[in-house]
Amino acid sequence: MAPVVSEDYKMRKKQEILSSALICFAKKGYQQATMDDIVEQSGFSKGAIYNYFRSKDEIYFEAVNENTSSLQGVVKEQLKQLPASIDRVSFLFDTYLSNNHEDQTERALFQVYYEFRLQSSRDEKIASFLKKRRQDLFINLIRDIVTDGQSRGEIRADLDADILAHTFWGLIDGASICVVTDPDYPYKAALTQMKQMFLDYLS
Repeated sequence: MAPVVSEDYKMRKKQEILSSALICFAKKGYQQATMDDIVEQSGFSKGAIYNYFRSKDEIYFEAVNENTSSLQGVVKEQLKQLPASIDRVSFLFDTYLSNNHEDQTERALFQVYYEFRLQSSRDEKIASFLKKRRQDLFINLIRDIVTDGQSRGEIRADLDADILAHTFWGLIDGASICVVTDPDYPYKAALTQMKQMFLDYLS
């Protein structure tokens, strides 16, 4: 009789594979990293990895989704403690201002993230998935904060909530791309100024 493998065991093994994959992506870039690299980094056999994931793309998707879901949960709990919409937007800016792009691992992970987004634009299926994910997890987050603020008179009623949401993430993405491609980019100073301009515009 084959041994019974618990769900907890499976989850732990998946997490080990995902962690190893992120290290590989950070070291080599998404495009250059291979399943063989992930096998070597993780210490698992190739067959064991394919028991959990069908491809490198699938590993990347799950790693990003797990990371995002975890962070979203923490951020949403913290946002609940801030009654004013302006304070919530300010907090989200500060979350990105706290990123340490001088840390090589963190910097490499940002590079992998944007590398994958650019590459995926050539694949309709992946691009569609990422577009929906961005809308559901990121655009809607800002839009809901803005509409709540508008209903309470904290944010100008004449502003389009969807456009503001896209503008917010455009600022974050723009500053992040600049700093991962140019180590001398004044990330914190530039994003601090963007934050102030954005908050001033809301009211």
